[in-house]
Amino acid sequence: MRYSEKFFGKPLEQVTFDDVVRFCDKEPEERLHLEFKSSTNKVKDDISKLTKDVCAFLNTEGGLLIYGAPRDKDNKPKGPFFFTKMIVNDLSKSLSDTLDPYHIDIRCHQIEIEGGNVILIDVPKSDELHQIVTKGFYIRVGEQSKPASTKLIESRLQKNLIPDLEIKYKITKIPFYNLLSFDKGFELKIEIHNHSTTTTKNLRILTTLFNISRSKIGDRFIQLSEKYKKAKVFTLDYPSGEISKGMKSYHNIEFSCSKTCLIHIKAFTQNNGHVEKLILFNPKHQKTIQEKDNEGLLYSRFEEVLNL
Repeated sequence: MRYSEKFFGKPLEQVTFDDVVRFCDKEPEERLHLEFKSSTNKVKDDISKLTKDVCAFLNTEGGLLIYGAPRDKDNKPKGPFFFTKMIVNDLSKSLSDTLDPYHIDIRCHQIEIEGGNVILIDVPKSDELHQIVTKGFYIRVGEQSKPASTKLIESRLQKNLIPDLEIKYKITKIPFYNLLSFDKGFELKIEIHNHSTTTTKNLRILTTLFNISRSKIGDRFIQLSEKYKKAKVFTLDYPSGEISKGMKSYHNIEFSCSKTCLIHIKAFTQNNGHVEKLILFNPKHQKTIQEKDNEGLLYSRFEEVLNL
């Protein structure tokens, strides 16, 4: 959800001056995600302050900046509005020239009023680290935008090198041949999504199924271990094992079972990307009855549930 929708309950481009007045009348305090800026009509000075706040929002959690607002007192907008003569195109150009790198999803909305403009700037949280040319990095600390320490920058840069992975799955009923009549056949579709700007290196997906009768990938049946009727499936999706931002990797596994089974999916990469999911699946009702991310439940507890 964008911050304009969070604060105004509508898309940015639909916010009116009356909406802004009503919002300011409530005297909301500036906070981590909200900043008010009054215009001084000294364009260079105003741009410098706005850029600092936008940069800080990008590097922290995102936020909404209202430019042309009443002068803040005790971090609250009080009194008359101090409109700006600046237009949104000039502001957008200044931000793109000053921020390194620029974020294409910064949205600006100009509200024209007699005597000037109010400009809303809706800033998303960024996966990258941004700086102001010649001035450095800024972050949001409470209701203020402050220079970031070298240690924090190094920490963020290191974090940005680690892929942000998510496991999604779907289990559907299918015919499963050459099995006893009381076994039910299912297809497990696994997707690994990369939400970061870092491309995965040597992605591997390890799927372990407990309490099943049989499992296969394509035409290849997987040998089960005697203990726990366990099938361990180790697959590498692509020859390169790479997923770039916004992309996904997927594979399908067929299995059969007559009792509640446990599925453990683990995805990991050479560059420290890691995500896990534990699933308890009931074949009788054909639904997931429990699910935890990153080994939230211990196997010993599942053994009790599965009556192994």
